[in-house]
Amino acid sequence: MAPRDRLHILVRRPATTEPYTSYGSGRGSPRPPSPIRAQHAARLMAEAHQAERDAAQRRAAAATEIGVTAAGEGLYVTFESWPGFELELNTLDPLSQAPELIAVTERGDGEDRVQFATVFVPLGGLSYFFQRLDQYAAENTRTGKPRHANMIERIAALRIASLRELWTDDPDAFPEPHEVTWWEVWLRRSDDRELERLQQFASAAGVEVGERRLVFDNRIIVLAKASATQLASALDILDDLAELRGVHVSSAFFTGLSPAEQGEWVTDLVGRTDAPSDGAPAICVLDTGVNRGHPLLESSLAADDAHTCDPSWGASDHDGHGTQMAGLALYGSVAEALATSQRVRLRHRLESVKILPSANDTDPDLYGAVTAEAVARVEVEAPTRSRTFSMAVTAEPDRLAGTPTSWSAAVDALAAGRDFDSDEGELRYIDEASLSSHRLFIVSAGNVRDLTDSTISHLDRCDRTPIEDPAQAWNALTVGAYTELVDVGSHDGWTPLAHPGDLSPFSRTGCLASASGRRSPTSCSKVAMRRYLPVEPTSTGPSRCRFSRPRSPRRGCLRQPTRLARRLLRPPTSPRELLRSIQRSAPKPSEVCSFTRPTGPPR
Repeated sequence: MAPRDRLHILVRRPATTEPYTSYGSGRGSPRPPSPIRAQHAARLMAEAHQAERDAAQRRAAAATEIGVTAAGEGLYVTFESWPGFELELNTLDPLSQAPELIAVTERGDGEDRVQFATVFVPLGGLSYFFQRLDQYAAENTRTGKPRHANMIERIAALRIASLRELWTDDPDAFPEPHEVTWWEVWLRRSDDRELERLQQFASAAGVEVGERRLVFDNRIIVLAKASATQLASALDILDDLAELRGVHVSSAFFTGLSPAEQGEWVTDLVGRTDAPSDGAPAICVLDTGVNRGHPLLESSLAADDAHTCDPSWGASDHDGHGTQMAGLALYGSVAEALATSQRVRLRHRLESVKILPSANDTDPDLYGAVTAEAVARVEVEAPTRSRTFSMAVTAEPDRLAGTPTSWSAAVDALAAGRDFDSDEGELRYIDEASLSSHRLFIVSAGNVRDLTDSTISHLDRCDRTPIEDPAQAWNALTVGAYTELVDVGSHDGWTPLAHPGDLSPFSRTGCLASASGRRSPTSCSKVAMRRYLPVEPTSTGPSRCRFSRPRSPRRGCLRQPTRLARRLLRPPTSPRELLRSIQRSAPKPSEVCSFTRPTGPPR
């Protein structure tokens, strides 16, 4: 395989083929139709002057209200694109001149998507834009086109920025105006007095600033506890703000609470949660069963939807793994749901089928039959329900990498829409594949369990550790993991194995199968994985813990069904269309523990 000797380059997506276009032929995103030149320039000029006047008025009002003199006379200006088009961002951030692009956000989808670029403009810096507006209105290039047309004609409007324009996190997570919460505040570095000015503002505005800070070459990151209303004044007093983000609470905070304290958090979340409707799509968890008595699960997993492949096993969870998977499938990040004060709307339900007995005595060669039995049970109970099957249970490959097994063959057939019965160990098809009966299976790629060999890089180790059975199934979506959790916290002397955005040290890959000519349909480079806080499997009384920490990153195959179950709410949607949508767009970077060893091999 090719050497990995360019550690600073992280290829996050597979290569695509595009036709060659010369540099001078006008590459770039599509441009909107040209507006009436003089009118467009005059309107933007008027809006720029209005933003300048608004900034001066707000600066004076904030200084009077808070009692702090503004640290500078700059202003934050937000440029808005036409719907469906993008701004020419490099012209808003000229580097050699005063304006500085600090935040870019988008709202809407498709043809309604609008791009917003917020620029910090120091005193006198608006002249950069005034000059280009004048030149656009009155001067032409040698080809007869208006000067700076690619910059000016992409701008639909401009105005003085609001606090929301500096928010670069999930738009739906922006706090309510009077909600007091912790913010991640990013400051522009200029004269090394940024923290001093922030502390002065915080003292006057009643804002609490955290003691720790993270310093980069051009940014300083600190935490601040305030409401959006309190923090909005900082735009008028400080010239140092760059962007704002939410504070993502570590799962360790919740798992470290006493059972009684955990119960209080659970009660609060239950009170803020809107249960899914009876007709909502479902994620069917094929695992060790689910203990549906957990307060966070019981409203989303009906008793009739908790199944077992063998009545003697019972449907409850004997291991804890299945209940943890159910919590992840339902909430995604339970820690984030607990940390916010907003309502949580659940738009998909849960189904559970226990496919492993407590003694784990199922013959591996019959896992295919067990999986077929599991599918049949949920479809008989709710034949018209839209669902995604999620399976984080895998087996060590005992054949050449990528070789089909009875299990992977069964998953392939089920995903293709076939049904079959098992008779004395024989899988017997009872119908043909049907496009209308396609099923969507999300399967874990499996875990790398041995990280003790320090003579090879984790990337080579992942490449040499083949995916587990039945992840080699052609018709299933196989999920791997990448990492962004590289902060070792209090582990002095520890070093992260992986760089942010790199392949998780725990993730198996299909490289061996591909190298041997048996290509495996894995999506490790496409599907994100996150270290979430799952619900505790045994939670039936006030002395029981409600939360537990995942033992490995194979939980990634639960994050993807959560996203796909939500997309099933947009009919008509088939499994094939959902898979195409996954291949078109990768999810946001996520987290997986990349510096600790697994505590034991999960099932």
